[in-house]
Amino acid sequence: MTIPLGPDAVVAFYTDGLVERRGESLDVGFSRLRQAISLGPPEDVARDIMRHVIGDYVPQDDIALVVMRRSDSP
Repeated sequence: MTIPLGPDAVVAFYTDGLVERRGESLDVGFSRLRQAISLGPPEDVARDIMRHVIGDYVPQDDIALVVMRRSDSP
């Protein structure tokens, strides 16, 4: 599948450990993630996601997060 991305588009790929918590609706985890995502350099976006979504919470599952930004620069 090909998904067109506009200039400076930000894409985040993550494992379920980022949004799932025992005893909590998955919708709550997705909401936290939506509130945390912003445009900017990938390292800043990843940092903000981890701070907002995880913060002081000790995860019960592994977490992987990859953030990319489209750049038209060579």
